[in-house]
Amino acid sequence: MIDQMSLHYEEQTSYILVDNVTPLMNSLPFPRGYMGNKKLKKVLREHSANDNVQNIMNIAFQKPQDLNIGDIVDWSLRGIDLNVVVLCHEKAFVKGTYVWMVVVGIIEE
Repeated sequence: MIDQMSLHYEEQTSYILVDNVTPLMNSLPFPRGYMGNKKLKKVLREHSANDNVQNIMNIAFQKPQDLNIGDIVDWSLRGIDLNVVVLCHEKAFVKGTYVWMVVVGIIEE
């Protein structure tokens, strides 16, 4: 489980846009069942997109973004366009620096 959650887009990250901003890091999608945080599970359960979310991604930015819990935003990578729902947006201390972590659910239509 941890191995799958720690895989990232690596060199493709520079081509990713989340709400028109390139992130610092973007994990590969992983199954919703691996999401252990009860707070995030509750946010998703209460969202109208709940039934359409099967996969989750962790995304990090160098600066805080104008993203709110429950927002549906665009995520794109080289012609692949997805709608994602924001489940959390928090400041975290990683490897000696602060980043803003965003957990999103991929809305499959």
